Amino acid sequence: MEITAHIDALRHEGGLLADAAARTELDAPVPTCPEWRLRDLVLHTGHVHRWATTHLRDGRPTPMDEASQQAIWAEEPDDAVLVDWFRAGHGALVDTLLAAPADLDCWTFLPTTARRNYYVAARA
Repeated sequence: MEITAHIDALRHEGGLLADAAARTELDAPVPTCPEWRLRDLVLHTGHVHRWATTHLRDGRPTPMDEASQQAIWAEEPDDAVLVDWFRAGHGALVDTLLAAPADLDCWTFLPTTARRNYYVAARA
């Protein structure tokens, strides 16, 4: 599968999550994560999107330090803006992936080029 197909899948699946969250109570349980509510899933995924975008945008050669990571994860939008916050972070990740050169060299979970592997990381 070409990288653009992976990015298209990320765009599509993120949109589906945002749409589902917009029409569902944020206190709804997440069956595959028994202790989580939809709010937790959207917040976590939105944090991961911002974390991944930062690595890509900055071309970070090593993982983010604890302070930088906490700065991203400390952002806690309230329920009224959670879905819009998610959409903004998801869109920024997709845009950053599309703009990234195929040979971008920055830290990833897997040992290969960043753009190829951030699809995997962003879906975590």
